Amino acid sequence: MTDLNPFQQAVKALALGKPDANELARPLLVNETERFALYVTAVFVGIVERHFKDDHSPAAITGFMEELRYAFRDANPPLKPLATEALIKAVWDENHPIDEISSKDQHLSQLSVIRMITHESEEIRHDLDGYLSDAETLAQAWINEIEEENKI
Repeated sequence: MTDLNPFQQAVKALALGKPDANELARPLLVNETERFALYVTAVFVGIVERHFKDDHSPAAITGFMEELRYAFRDANPPLKPLATEALIKAVWDENHPIDEISSKDQHLSQLSVIRMITHESEEIRHDLDGYLSDAETLAQAWINEIEEENKI
């Protein structure tokens, strides 16, 4: 069983915009790349589902994307809006094409969305530990499944 507590600490720091976030995440990106990516994806899914729970229509997603593009207009590396939008839509559509999005772009997009939604939503900030804990459960299940298949 993988200890996901360091993942949880790093994503929490990233979500809240803490100054030490990159220092916490950097070793995970190097040493635990696949497991960390699975954990970030699990957090992303939970937070995106909550944010768009009442309306995940194309118009709602487009409006969010306009805000996200503006908020991350100076990001380096730059945010890829089409990739980010595809990842959001894929939360509800298993067949939504994301295979052509590099793992790096997926990771950057997911973290940007997590940061934006956490920043905007007092409810998510208030229950962030709950979202991170739920993501830990989901990510651990994914990790176990993949380890059984000897892919990690």
